[in-house]
Amino acid sequence: MADESQPVVTGDLPVPDPASQQAVPTRLGPEVATPVGKTSGYAPGFIFYAVTLALALGALVLDAEASLPAILLSLLLCVGLTGLAIGWFILGAVAVKRTHLRIGLRAWARGLCIPVIVALCFELLATSAPLRLRFELSRTAFQQAASRVQAGQVVDGGNIGLFQIDRVLELPNGVWFEDLSLGFIDPCGLAYSPSGRPEITRLGTDLGGGWWIACEDF
Repeated sequence: MADESQPVVTGDLPVPDPASQQAVPTRLGPEVATPVGKTSGYAPGFIFYAVTLALALGALVLDAEASLPAILLSLLLCVGLTGLAIGWFILGAVAVKRTHLRIGLRAWARGLCIPVIVALCFELLATSAPLRLRFELSRTAFQQAASRVQAGQVVDGGNIGLFQIDRVLELPNGVWFEDLSLGFIDPCGLAYSPSGRPEITRLGTDLGGGWWIACEDF
């Protein structure tokens, strides 16, 4: 009776080349392996960034305007920024829970951009940086106008630098540039007083070089 068993193949079997096999890197969590490239999905998307930047820039520009409607609208935009910050916190909490902090560096960088933008915006608003920048761009024009007033010349209101001045008055210790758009109830404006805060004003904010943002106190 013929032997029907399969012939035995002798010799070494071919061994696959490890270099030809592309391994997919993963980060193993307690429950399931998560591909590295997938963790970036927990970072905020383009729309999230665009809305955050738009609100931040809008709040800064309106703060530089410093009028009552502009400040109120700026505060409203700050409320929107606060809501985005809360949304970022929730998104971050979900990412931490699902990935157990096993998130790529790129995703970390993208995620941290949101709180950095919001914190920087609030810091600039708290220090009145936009309004200060607006004045710094106008300082030379105001200095020239103050020199003319102190020299006995008449300086009418109008555009001085980036400000719309309603009237100009000479003070015992300086010059007063009234800008009604800066006030809430009392008239406010810019004062040049090298010797200190102008006597007719209150709530003075020192801009340096003898210049102040203040409101009249009649």
